[in-house]
Amino acid sequence: MDPLNFAFTVIILTASGALAPGPLFFVTITHGAKSGAKSGILFSIAHTIVEFTLVMLLALGLLNVTNEAKSASDTSLTG
Repeated sequence: MDPLNFAFTVIILTASGALAPGPLFFVTITHGAKSGAKSGILFSIAHTIVEFTLVMLLALGLLNVTNEAKSASDTSLTG
């Protein structure tokens, strides 16, 4: 995939996730109406922790895949 297509795909997926309200949005609104602004901040922090963990795990998996591909190609080149 060339960089332009990749960037376009990332933009479309990000926009679709940001513009379509999901369950977290409605739970945050409900708890915010009951508990005030503190619940919104807590939901944001918790969501950030979950997302950061997922991104790090994906990056680690991608790093392992690229290292395996490089070591496999190095092995095949050296015989």
